[in-house]
Amino acid sequence: MEEDLRYNDEHEIAKVEFVGCQFYDNKVVGVADQIIEDDKSYGGSMTYSDQKIANELKRITAKVMKRIGTKYMGGFDFAIQRFKDESVKPALYLIDMNTARYTAPMQSFKVMEKFGIEDKYFIRKTFKIKQTATFKRILQENGDVLFDAESKVGAYFNMFHPAAKDSVVTIIGNDEKEANERYKILQSIEYLKL
Repeated sequence: MEEDLRYNDEHEIAKVEFVGCQFYDNKVVGVADQIIEDDKSYGGSMTYSDQKIANELKRITAKVMKRIGTKYMGGFDFAIQRFKDESVKPALYLIDMNTARYTAPMQSFKVMEKFGIEDKYFIRKTFKIKQTATFKRILQENGDVLFDAESKVGAYFNMFHPAAKDSVVTIIGNDEKEANERYKILQSIEYLKL
C-alpha cells in the first residue's frame, strides 16, 4: 500500500525518520539511522540515538523474524512519524523487509562487533575516491584519521576500490560530534577527492 508518510490525518508531523534494524545469524544486531540525501536517496547510515524507539524496533523486528521464519541475515526499514505535539507517541511503520542479504549498515555493526565497540558513534558512507588514490598514501600522510584499534575511533575502510572510484567507510567517534569531525577531515583530503 502506498502512503505519503509526511502526512497524518490526526496529528501535525514534526518530522519523519527512516531507520533500519539489522539482523545477522538470525539475531537482531542493531538499529541505524538512515542518511537520506536531498530528501530522496539513501546516502549512508549512522548511530540511532533514541534508545526507547530503538528497543521497540528491535522487539518488532525479532517478532516479525520469528513469524516469517527469516534465515541468516537482513534488515527491516522503518519510518517513524514524530509529531509536533510531543505528548503523542511516535507512529512506527515497517516499510521494507530485506531478507537473506547483507545490508549496508551491517558493515559498521560487524566492525564494531569485531573490535568490541559498544559505546561509540558511527557514520557509514560510500565515499567517492580518485582512481589514483592509494591506501599507502593515506597511511603515510593521513594515518591519524584511520581507525585505531586501541582507542577504537577513526575511519575504518570496509572497502577501498580506486578502480571503481569507490570506497565504503565506517567513521567511528566517541560521540556524534567527533565522528562528524573525522568525516569532514576524510572529505578534505585532496588526493582522495573525486
